[in-house]
Amino acid sequence: DLVQVSCNLRAPLDVGPERVHRAVASLASEQGVEVVEGELVGLAPRAALPEDPAAMGLDNDPGSLEDHLAQAGLPTGVQHEQAP
Repeated sequence: DLVQVSCNLRAPLDVGPERVHRAVASLASEQGVEVVEGELVGLAPRAALPEDPAAMGLDNDPGSLEDHLAQAGLPTGVQHEQAP
Protein backbone atom coordinates (compact mmCIF):
# COMPACT_ATOMS: atom_id res chain seq x y z
CA ASP A 1 0.00 0.00 0.00
CA LEU A 2 1.17 3.51 -0.82
CA VAL A 3 0.04 6.94 0.25
CA GLN A 4 0.89 10.20 -1.44
CA VAL A 5 1.07 13.44 0.51
CA SER A 6 0.86 16.70 -1.40
CA CYS A 7 1.31 20.19 0.05
CA ASN A 8 1.34 23.72 -1.27
CA LEU A 9 3.96 25.71 0.62
CA ARG A 10 2.65 29.25 0.65
CA ALA A 11 5.43 30.60 2.88
CA PRO A 12 8.37 28.28 2.08
CA LEU A 13 10.85 30.42 4.02
CA ASP A 14 8.78 29.89 7.18
CA VAL A 15 7.79 26.27 6.62
CA GLY A 16 10.00 24.75 3.96
CA PRO A 17 10.14 21.38 2.26
CA GLU A 18 12.57 19.88 4.79
CA ARG A 19 10.30 20.74 7.72
CA VAL A 20 7.27 19.27 5.94
CA HIS A 21 9.24 16.15 5.02
CA ARG A 22 10.36 15.65 8.64
CA ALA A 23 6.78 16.08 9.89
CA VAL A 24 5.36 13.61 7.36
CA ALA A 25 8.15 11.11 8.10
CA SER A 26 7.51 11.41 11.84
CA LEU A 27 3.75 10.89 11.47
CA ALA A 28 4.32 7.98 9.09
CA SER A 29 6.78 6.39 11.51
CA GLU A 30 4.18 6.55 14.28
CA GLN A 31 1.98 4.38 12.02
CA GLY A 32 4.80 1.95 11.17
CA VAL A 33 5.22 3.36 7.67
CA GLU A 34 8.32 4.81 6.05
CA VAL A 35 8.71 7.61 3.52
CA VAL A 36 10.37 6.12 0.44
CA GLU A 37 10.84 9.20 -1.71
CA GLY A 38 10.17 12.89 -2.03
CA GLU A 39 9.50 15.24 -4.89
CA LEU A 40 9.51 18.99 -5.24
CA VAL A 41 7.24 20.29 -7.99
CA GLY A 42 7.58 23.87 -9.10
CA LEU A 43 10.10 26.45 -8.00
CA ALA A 44 11.16 27.65 -4.58
CA PRO A 45 13.60 30.30 -3.42
CA ARG A 46 17.13 29.00 -2.85
CA ALA A 47 16.86 29.77 0.88
CA ALA A 48 13.91 27.35 1.18
CA LEU A 49 15.54 24.38 -0.54
CA PRO A 50 17.19 21.50 1.33
CA GLU A 51 20.97 21.54 1.63
CA ASP A 52 20.97 17.79 0.95
CA PRO A 53 18.22 16.80 -1.50
CA ALA A 54 19.04 13.10 -1.04
CA ALA A 55 18.15 13.34 2.67
CA MET A 56 14.56 14.05 1.59
CA GLY A 57 14.52 11.15 -0.85
CA LEU A 58 14.97 13.46 -3.83
CA ASP A 59 16.92 11.88 -6.66
CA ASN A 60 18.15 15.18 -8.02
CA ASP A 61 18.77 18.79 -7.04
CA PRO A 62 15.56 20.61 -7.96
CA GLY A 63 17.31 23.92 -8.56
CA SER A 64 15.99 27.18 -7.24
CA LEU A 65 13.78 29.94 -8.53
CA GLU A 66 16.89 32.11 -8.79
CA ASP A 67 18.74 29.41 -10.80
CA HIS A 68 15.90 29.14 -13.31
CA LEU A 69 15.59 32.91 -13.66
CA ALA A 70 19.34 33.19 -14.31
CA GLN A 71 19.20 30.40 -16.91
CA ALA A 72 16.44 32.33 -18.69
CA GLY A 73 18.55 35.49 -18.62
CA LEU A 74 16.15 37.24 -16.25
CA PRO A 75 16.98 39.28 -13.13
CA THR A 76 17.41 37.13 -10.03
CA GLY A 77 16.76 39.81 -7.41
CA VAL A 78 13.77 37.92 -6.02
CA GLN A 79 12.03 39.64 -3.13
CA HIS A 80 10.91 37.12 -0.54
CA GLU A 81 7.93 37.86 1.68
CA GLN A 82 7.68 36.39 5.15
CA ALA A 83 4.30 35.07 6.24
CA PRO A 84 2.33 37.37 8.54
